Amino acid sequence: MKKIDNNFSEPTKQQLINLVELYQAGRYDDVEKLSLSITKEFPKHPFAWKVLAAVLKQNGKINDAVIVSQKSVKLNPKDPEAHKNLGILLHEQNKLKESEESFKQAISLKPNYAEAYSNLGNILREQIN
Repeated sequence: MKKIDNNFSEPTKQQLINLVELYQAGRYDDVEKLSLSITKEFPKHPFAWKVLAAVLKQNGKINDAVIVSQKSVKLNPKDPEAHKNLGILLHEQNKLKESEESFKQAISLKPNYAEAYSNLGNILREQIN
């Protein structure tokens, strides 16, 4: 465990590498267990929350993924990818207005974010139809 200051510590580089490698290998149950462990031990570490949301989505736990993704956004509100991920999850729940807002927030943070623009366009088209 690496100490940042007296009030915040973060996972080791190796823990984060393991998390990414497991995800890339498609070992989603293992990723879920490891990311749950990391978020429990390091509740203010936004990357672990973002990975947990992604793996919950992969494991079909959309409602849980939304809650975790919202936590990720709250911990790191300037992360455009976290907002985009939340938008995707909200879209899967058919919460089109909320999804639209998440994509707009991602774009405001990263004006050249093509994926967020594409997702926003899809949401806007669905709302018209």
